[in-house]
Formats: sequence, structure tokens, C-alpha cells
Amino acid sequence: MYRRADPSLRHLKSKQVCDEEWTLPIKRTTFTRRRKAVANVVQPSTSSHVVTAAGLQIRALRIKLGLTVQELAAQANVSTAMVSKIENGYVEASVGCLENLARALNVPITELFAQLYEEHDCTYARAADAPKDVIIPGYQSQRLGHTVLGRLRAEFNLITLTERVINFDLLGRTGANFIYMLAGHVLFRCGSQTFLLAKGDSLLLNLTDLHGPEEIIAPPVAFLSVCAFLLG
Repeated sequence: MYRRADPSLRHLKSKQVCDEEWTLPIKRTTFTRRRKAVANVVQPSTSSHVVTAAGLQIRALRIKLGLTVQELAAQANVSTAMVSKIENGYVEASVGCLENLARALNVPITELFAQLYEEHDCTYARAADAPKDVIIPGYQSQRLGHTVLGRLRAEFNLITLTERVINFDLLGRTGANFIYMLAGHVLFRCGSQTFLLAKGDSLLLNLTDLHGPEEIIAPPVAFLSVCAFLLG
């Protein structure tokens, strides 16, 4: 029969490698057995928003199916305590665990993160109903849509030039304007520079700079203008 040589080794903490020495009284010889004890530590979540949203969705799906925590745990082959911790957002479950839960809930795994998705309005403009604002003869601006995200506003316009026109903008806004040529040739000014733009060309400029079409080379000219700037 073996006996422990050093009882103080019992007090070694988890996650430490314990070298325990055992003695054989009859032969008066010793040997060493190496044992590694690893604590089962729950790691804190690094993305609490995602963990909370997934937990709430799992609970909602479970209740919708009329399952208890114990029943869901049994079907997903997960401990009841783990399911409870996941639903309350205390732990960040592994992908394998989430797959088991999704299978037990009879939904794709992406459904567990449905609460993270936010719906935003979309803008649909029929060609016949789109407003057309004629600024000056030969210059036509058609508003395709706009969106506001916080203080950022983005406007999308289709600009058509049919005559030689000089129209410079100096709005003093903080933002940028992206232009993509669809047809024709135009000499476009941006600050002290001019650019000859043709179909397929693009230009990105700062709204604080003086800018606009300086001369139409080959009409009609059409380009898409995307303007993004800060409000207020």
C-alpha cells in the first residue's frame, strides 16, 4: 500500500502542476508521479452586447417552443447550468454549443443573433415620380434618394447637363462629393484644378472647395453625384 510522503501538497491551487512524491515502505524506494490539475474557469465575455442578445434570443425561442431549461439542455446535450448562464448572458458559448442549441430549437444558428439585426428604412423612387429640379436652363438635378445616420446626411442625385453652363458650388459644408460619369465629356473644376471627365471616370472632392462643371465638351453629360456631409 502506498502512502503520501508530503501532505502539504494537498493545498496546491488549481491550474498548478503538482509533483507528488509517493513512497513504497517495503522496498524503501521512491518514485514520482506527475499530475496536472486544471480548473474549470468560466472566462468573462469579451463582447457583452452579442452575448446578451444571443442569450435573450435563445430564451425567447425556448419559451416559444414551450421548453424548460432542463428540456432544452437535454436535447442540446448541454448542462442545465450552462444553458441558464448562456440565457442570462454570463458566458460566451462556443460555436459547437450554439450549434447544438440551434439544432435543439430547430432554427439556423444565425437565428440566435436575430436581435442584433436592426431594420432601416429604404428609399424607393419610381422613375415617373422622381422629382426633377431644374436649377438653370441646361442643368437638371434628379433626386434619387437620401439618408441620415446621426449627424451624417448622404444625398444621391443624377445630374444631366445639356447646354454649356457654369455652375460653381461653395456650400461651406464639411463633407465630400463623389462623382461618377455616365455619359458625355465635361471639364470639371475642383479648386484650382480642372479635370476632363468622360464616361466611366470618377472624381472625389472636398465640399469646402469651389467645384462644379466649367465647360461641356460633348453633350449631353450625365453623372451620378453622391454627397455626404455633416448636419448642423
